[in-house]
Amino acid sequence: MAARSSKFNEGKAVDAVIHCIEARERWQRGDDGRSPEAERHAAPVEFVCTIGGRLFAFEHTGIEPFPRQIEEQEHARSLFGPIAERVAGALPTEESIQLHVPVGATAGLKRRQIATIQDALVTWVRGTALTLPIAPYGRYVTPVKKVLLPGVPFPVSLHRIAAASPALRGRFDILHLAPEDIESARVDRIHKVCEEKYPKLAAWRRDARTVLVLENGDIQLSNAQLVYEALVRAEEGRADRPDEIYLVDAAIESPWWVTCLRREGKTYYDQGERFWEIDPNALTALTGR
Repeated sequence: MAARSSKFNEGKAVDAVIHCIEARERWQRGDDGRSPEAERHAAPVEFVCTIGGRLFAFEHTGIEPFPRQIEEQEHARSLFGPIAERVAGALPTEESIQLHVPVGATAGLKRRQIATIQDALVTWVRGTALTLPIAPYGRYVTPVKKVLLPGVPFPVSLHRIAAASPALRGRFDILHLAPEDIESARVDRIHKVCEEKYPKLAAWRRDARTVLVLENGDIQLSNAQLVYEALVRAEEGRADRPDEIYLVDAAIESPWWVTCLRREGKTYYDQGERFWEIDPNALTALTGR
């Protein structure tokens, strides 16, 4: 399973949700699908179509736990990806090693700094890993010792952990630690979604069933439960809530998963419409984006 790029998939994410609604309703969509946004409609949702004779209006947005997180994740991959290759062969063979760095560590870095940081981290990891005490699987030796290395503008820590299975022996992973206020930042991000998207969908409520499609491209800090809990807080008290809200988890290339977060008074916790597996290669970019 390869991590995908930072580009969101508006048209395919909407198509994924339509496939799930079709399965639920046991009806296929009509051939009347269109884009009010392209038509410059007064309430320019991204796509509308009929399913079982009923009109559905769809609005999509990509979400991140904090601003520019997906962009920073791509930047971090270019910095940290080569490190794993360069430390191969110099690590303990019976345990796993984890390098912990703060999320957003690469923000503001210049291209010329990358090689210096990589060299410093590779030298430190190769020289330190074999000297570390071994923590039981699932734990860390405490207190955690964070280090500021010359030439590296963010703190790091290194951990040697007993392998739970042969597949984990000799494994090297780089973990990006979330900021302490990440859930507040997530609520703020989804609150902005409510402010931007709900009024547009509400304009269609008289004629259509309204559906908000949230697309998640984050593989490290987000999951359906966290997004749902933030959604509950962000939309509290709003009278213009859409009829249905879905999360399309497209953090890896394939498969994707679709989860219904809320519809008809049912929630993520008390209805079974979770984790539909979808092959993105079978989807159509309905909006051209």
